[in-house]
Amino acid sequence: MADVVIIEDSQYQRGVLKWMLNKHGYSVHEAADGKIGLEFVATVRPDCITIDIAMPVMDGLGGLKALQEIGDDTPKIIMSADIQKSTHDICIGLGADVVLTKPPREDELIQTIKRLVSERSLATP
Repeated sequence: MADVVIIEDSQYQRGVLKWMLNKHGYSVHEAADGKIGLEFVATVRPDCITIDIAMPVMDGLGGLKALQEIGDDTPKIIMSADIQKSTHDICIGLGADVVLTKPPREDELIQTIKRLVSERSLATP
């Protein structure tokens, strides 16, 4: 199955996401901030990335900007409790494929990852 990098500062939330993803056969790599997450993305080359917005060291918006600057095409899911349309629009503008309200429902998260990974594999020659 696919590799997913979870970039989330809450250890509890990372654990919940990892449990959901492992249950569905995904290989999970965890990062507690955007800087560590970018290092994982560079070394693991995941099939999908989940990113929290509010984090120490480098927040999710900074992480999206950094990934955009290097031309990373990995599907990105932003997860945030901030449901404002302006925040959603900023994330999409910085390269997020999807913005999910935190905490995500398991079925919504799994279906979103499956769709994004499938779309990416179809687009890759």
